[in-house]
Amino acid sequence: MSFSTKDLDDYLKKHDLSERARDYIRAASQGPSRDVGTTTYRSVVCEYPSRKMGTSIATESRTGEFAYASLLEYDPDVLAYYEQPPMVDCVRTDRKGRRGVRAYYPDFLVLRCTTPTVAQVKPYDALVEKTESYPTDWCREGDRFRDLAAESAFAKLGLVHEVVGSHDLPKIRVANLQLLLQAKAKADLHDVALRSEILRVLDRNAVLRVSELAQQLKMTDLTPIILMVDDGQIHTLLDTMLLSQPDSCWVSRSPRVLAAVAPTKGNIGSANVEHVPPFLQVRRGVDILSRLEANEKGRSIRRYRKAIEEATASGKSALAAVTPKTYLSGNRNGKRPPDILEEAERFIREQWGDVCRRTRASCLRLYKTHAAKQHPGQAPVSRPTLKAIISRHTHEGAQSRGGIRAGNAVESPTNVEDRVLPATRPFERASCDHYLCDVYCAVLVEEKKVYTAKPWLTILRDCATGVLLGYWLSFRSPSRTACAMVLRSCLRRHGRLPEGIVVDRGSEFRSVYFAALLAHCAVALILRPSSHPRYGSEAERLFGDFKTQWLNLRPGNTAVHQESRSVSSSHKASAHAEMWLSDLYQEIGQFSDWREDIIPNSGPCAPRVLFKEGLGRFPFSGHEIPFDDTFRIASAIEEAKVSFDPARGLLIGDPKKWYWSPVLARSSARKKLEVRRDPEDQTTVYARIGDQWHPCFSSGHDLAQAKDPIIAFCDSIVSLTCSEARKEAKDKADIALVGEVRKADERLKAKEAMISVPDKKDEVAIDPFASLRDLDVESPNATSWEVL
Repeated sequence: MSFSTKDLDDYLKKHDLSERARDYIRAASQGPSRDVGTTTYRSVVCEYPSRKMGTSIATESRTGEFAYASLLEYDPDVLAYYEQPPMVDCVRTDRKGRRGVRAYYPDFLVLRCTTPTVAQVKPYDALVEKTESYPTDWCREGDRFRDLAAESAFAKLGLVHEVVGSHDLPKIRVANLQLLLQAKAKADLHDVALRSEILRVLDRNAVLRVSELAQQLKMTDLTPIILMVDDGQIHTLLDTMLLSQPDSCWVSRSPRVLAAVAPTKGNIGSANVEHVPPFLQVRRGVDILSRLEANEKGRSIRRYRKAIEEATASGKSALAAVTPKTYLSGNRNGKRPPDILEEAERFIREQWGDVCRRTRASCLRLYKTHAAKQHPGQAPVSRPTLKAIISRHTHEGAQSRGGIRAGNAVESPTNVEDRVLPATRPFERASCDHYLCDVYCAVLVEEKKVYTAKPWLTILRDCATGVLLGYWLSFRSPSRTACAMVLRSCLRRHGRLPEGIVVDRGSEFRSVYFAALLAHCAVALILRPSSHPRYGSEAERLFGDFKTQWLNLRPGNTAVHQESRSVSSSHKASAHAEMWLSDLYQEIGQFSDWREDIIPNSGPCAPRVLFKEGLGRFPFSGHEIPFDDTFRIASAIEEAKVSFDPARGLLIGDPKKWYWSPVLARSSARKKLEVRRDPEDQTTVYARIGDQWHPCFSSGHDLAQAKDPIIAFCDSIVSLTCSEARKEAKDKADIALVGEVRKADERLKAKEAMISVPDKKDEVAIDPFASLRDLDVESPNATSWEVL
């Protein structure tokens, strides 16, 4: 279901609106007039996939705009709503009474069956501050607030403007409506016999807990009960009771009976210490009364009796009269003159908040010199007083010393009553984050050297139960590849994705690719505030436990980084790496299985037990998506540089490989092919030819399919993401090659020196008989042959 352009035209024809109002509504339907969450204001931006609108609705506050969008999504009187409609000019009055034109961006344009309205959503405290600071533009009528300047501006267009406060959006009701919306979208109750049986049980019992009703019907799945609450056949208190807590949620066929019988909880207030003194002081008061009953004598006893008489006359008890009031003891006045204390406060505030990040000792030394010049003849404040002043300004000066992140780290927590309700169902919300593992893994091996690297771990953890839904390893910095592959891991393991994913504002999470992928899967994208370490604790806590409880015991770890500079090169962690990436991948699964089977300190059940029970009660939680070729292609990563050779195919990647499919030979658009790489399989890419995606394979594809799946995609990760190690190995090999070539050249030169060949021009003819001619030869004088 979605509100189309034709529906909008029919709506405008049906209602009598001015031409300016029609133009404004048409402009709002074209898209948001501005992006949300781009200012320095700390907010949680949520891109909510609306089934009513058929698109994602961007909101910048989960307790404000997102809650209001949930109410609009559930309200049958609302036909459509648009976020961030166009700006209008409002004439506003500032604190000094000066009037001027200000740009005003409303939060929503709501098309109701009766009339279109423009809405502005603000926290209750902000509305109270507006009415006190700008009484000319803002007014309060009971629990209702009005923006008079905005009302006047939209009245000229013929539209009604309303202000919605956070007090108009009960967070329990919002959570219940989100649960009902999820149940309606994923399930339908066709079993008429089961409906009748539920009604018969409630006829016999006027009021029952949801868990008791399910127990009597011998059913685990609570979907039928939730759908009957949505249909109005049975009732519950949506503003005070959570449907996701069946042990404390009551249901009945009559709302009047339910309101009269169901227990209610009041707000917890405060009490003065005079009325509720500490236990030790009360015990001392009891001891004093015991001494009075024993008729002890003494001046203190007479003083106690007089105090009791005065207290009795004023209506107080005897115990309250004699209980010591130690909370009133102590001197509240400073010993130093006020001007010296104020100067010390000012100086410390200025020096402690300096960007140079001065130490306490430096501030003390600077103050002594400053005090001697500022007020000579008067002693400066003492050292303990200066330390107390610095302690008071530690939080105030944190941001000026260390920036926004440091300031957020020491900021006071928000009011618990103003926070959004935590997730109560599996797959209702999950947290995704990255961690550079404190361990080295072997990636390439030579005969005398092992190349190592630290992998990045990306996880997706369920916020309600703490179960690890999926994880991914890579040797590259966090990117959209890691975001897509962790979704694949979750879908492969559980067959569904979370309803919403909480992430930080890193570039990979704010990419168009990641937003489009989540929108394709109907998953809400929730961006937590930037530079705020308190958000995302679900993932950070798991990283910390994995580091201290598991990695600290593995070879090649750097968990104790304090000792890294005092360790010899022979004992460095990188020199003792033994694990391959596939080993670490399996060990993460082992650690997750162990951790999810232990009982946490804050609950009675192990995370895996909570996970199974939650899915049994609410099987419609999350988004079930088939893990098929459509999802594989949707989660593949687009390649920017692609070369095509009709004789060899597609040349892609680093290292470059050739990919081929018979379909490529029939493609006419060979120069403009859109190609996506599968990060889990280095032998597969997808090429879009016409209106179809076709897989293309490289050599070795059949061998990769025969490998163990974990080893296969870990090999792909190493091949696709270990470019630095490969470059180092290649550079080393190139240097070694040059060295071997030089050795060969030197060997040839040595042989040439040993075998010298004379030049033919320098050759001289040698007569072998020349030496014989110079000899004196005597003829033998023989007379017979016997002598010879």
